[in-house]
Amino acid sequence: MREETGLNVKVVDFFAVTNNIFRKEKRHSITLFFICWIRSGKLRVMEPEKCERFEWFGWKRLPKPLFLPERTC
Repeated sequence: MREETGLNVKVVDFFAVTNNIFRKEKRHSITLFFICWIRSGKLRVMEPEKCERFEWFGWKRLPKPLFLPERTC
């Protein structure tokens, strides 16, 4: 988490796993979701070539369209 976001977290619990096939891109991914508490750090974009920004949303208020792992979670 720190490498991607700058946050140091404590994993509280396992939440979900998704198994996704991206046919157009000819890729496959397995995504693990965990519930975490933020211990320290400041949320920041660590890889601006891969991610434009971070935003916080409630689970039921996620913006559309969702990335495939979030849709199948």
